Amino acid sequence: MKRKNILIIISNFFLILVLVALPFFSACGETTPETYEIEIYGGKAGMSTYNAAIALAEFINEDSTWLKATAIESPNITTNFKLLMDEPERRADTLIISVPQFHILASEGKAPYTEKYDGQRFISTTGYTVQGFITLDPDIKTITDFRGKRVSIGDKSSITRVEILSIILESAGILDEVELEYLSTPDGVNALRDGLLDATLTYVTLINPPDQYAPMPYMSEIMATKDVYFVSTDSKDITYMNELLGPLQVEHVVPAGSLGETQTEPWVSLGSPMGWAADKEMPDDVVYEICRIIYENADQFVDYSPALAPISQETMANWGVPEADMHPGALQFFEDYGIELGSY
Repeated sequence: MKRKNILIIISNFFLILVLVALPFFSACGETTPETYEIEIYGGKAGMSTYNAAIALAEFINEDSTWLKATAIESPNITTNFKLLMDEPERRADTLIISVPQFHILASEGKAPYTEKYDGQRFISTTGYTVQGFITLDPDIKTITDFRGKRVSIGDKSSITRVEILSIILESAGILDEVELEYLSTPDGVNALRDGLLDATLTYVTLINPPDQYAPMPYMSEIMATKDVYFVSTDSKDITYMNELLGPLQVEHVVPAGSLGETQTEPWVSLGSPMGWAADKEMPDDVVYEICRIIYENADQFVDYSPALAPISQETMANWGVPEADMHPGALQFFEDYGIELGSY
């Protein structure tokens, strides 16, 4: 009988050990994620958005024990957005460079979008972009001087950009009097340089407010060899566009001289934050890990392009959008790290 009691005590002891250990091993399984692979879409090779994708993929693969990334070249950020919009099966593992105007128009089903898609959520900014027109003709002062001229307003695949600028030209009363070309911003600048255009759309990145800007490489090239003049957009035309389409882009004034000696007047243009976004189906812990890696490597992105200098720990949440449009994983990261949502 005594021997039997001892065996019962020992059995109960081991049973208790097993019951105590089970939660521990279960917890370990929950906090040690399996390898998760994502694709990162920036833009065309040579553009700062593509360099940003390359940089982030390298940082993720070096610094994360479970998240892996591949950077992929894409035609433009419009194409990036349409990946999420048109291919639901890719939403959980696709990270893109995006801008708020895509989300605003698509979530309401406004032109150029014919169907509603409100799944995109913003994560972390890469900076603030300023887009407007340039010319090599000193007699072209404003966009009303585009009458009878050849002007590029962006690649047709960049449907949102083309829509915005078409409405601005319509507001100015010259849409039907301009010979429109539809070229990407690098191709447009190159065509301007070669004398194939009278004016073209381009953009620069705000590095340090209010007067430090970084031109794209193709802009730096033309500015080094030609006298480039910056053509302002009228404030009323920007207001009209925003009233018609929604609050897509703010009026941004680049102070005179910020972009070189030929910029003798302030350049009235369009401003918008830009950065990383994903569909709401991307897991929260994946987005949190992406934010952590951006935060810890923020000062190293500039090594991949001068235009990525604006990336910083302090401005990661400067989207200027409602909290509901932010990804929950990013919101949790910002709360944990004491980063407040804001604007540029």
